[in-house]
Formats: sequence, C-alpha cells, structure tokens
Amino acid sequence: MVDVQLGEEMADSLAQWCLDHGGVHVLLSNMYASADKWEDVSKIRKKMEDKNIRKLPGCSSIEVNGTVCEFVTGDWSYALEEDIKFLLFGIDKNLKSLSLDDDDDQDSVTMEQVFS
Repeated sequence: MVDVQLGEEMADSLAQWCLDHGGVHVLLSNMYASADKWEDVSKIRKKMEDKNIRKLPGCSSIEVNGTVCEFVTGDWSYALEEDIKFLLFGIDKNLKSLSLDDDDDQDSVTMEQVFS
C-alpha cells in the first residue's frame, strides 16, 4: 500500500529545502499513480508543464579497461559499446550462476533482450 500522506509531506519538505525539481514531481506523480489517484497525477503533470519543470535523465557510469564511460538510457553512441556489452554479459552470467532460485522467472529481462 502506498502511503500518499507521507509522500506528500516529503515532497513539501523537499520543496522547502529548494529541492523542488523534476525528480520530486515525477516521484510524487508515480506515487499517486500507484495509489490510483489519477486526478492528482494529472495535477502534478499539469504543474510540471505550466512551470516548465523537467526531470533530467539519470546517468550511469561503468569503467572498462581503465576508462570511465557515462551514459543515459538509450544512448549507444559511445566508442566502447561492444566492450561494455561484453562486461555486462559477464556480470549477468555471474549473477545467474550465484542465484539460489532454480525456477525460471518468465517476467525477468535477459541481457539478450536488452541489447537486441
């Protein structure tokens, strides 16, 4: 169950600390959506549009052969793409070998699906 009141209090608190940016609004909108409060979702999204509030995309980084690469979702324009894919496939394989669950999870996403 989503604690909407706590989420609203946290958003208000963050706004008082001048941390009232796009991420806070998206989090609040997602919280309302999880609680099926679609009218509140619309209000938050309208407020973001009216005030031109945007959520900056998250950034991930990975080190390959001593070089740190930063990227955002869907950005495959960097030079070390193949090296990074190879490294991620290795990590995926190692994690699967450590798994204690022998049952295949049909809802999981494989690395092959991510990179196809």
